[in-house]
Amino acid sequence: MNLIAFLVVGVSASLFSFMVFKQSRGFLLTLFLGIMGAFLGGACSTLFQSSTDWMTFTSSGLMWSAACALMVLAIAAVNSDRSLAAIAVR
Repeated sequence: MNLIAFLVVGVSASLFSFMVFKQSRGFLLTLFLGIMGAFLGGACSTLFQSSTDWMTFTSSGLMWSAACALMVLAIAAVNSDRSLAAIAVR
């Protein structure tokens, strides 16, 4: 996948996550996590492809990129909720 596709997928996943999870962390951190998750997904997609260049655009790379971006954001949302709940209990 190319760089622009990573950015578009990461920003889209970040916007979706920001609206759905309504986290207490800022939008820039959410945006950063979404873009890093998209890059991670694009790199992981080469494990299941015959192509060794992870920057080429493929539909499976796009799906892996979106899935990893959403996973990273969901894990971050769950972990931030746990830490906030632990603080509230005290």
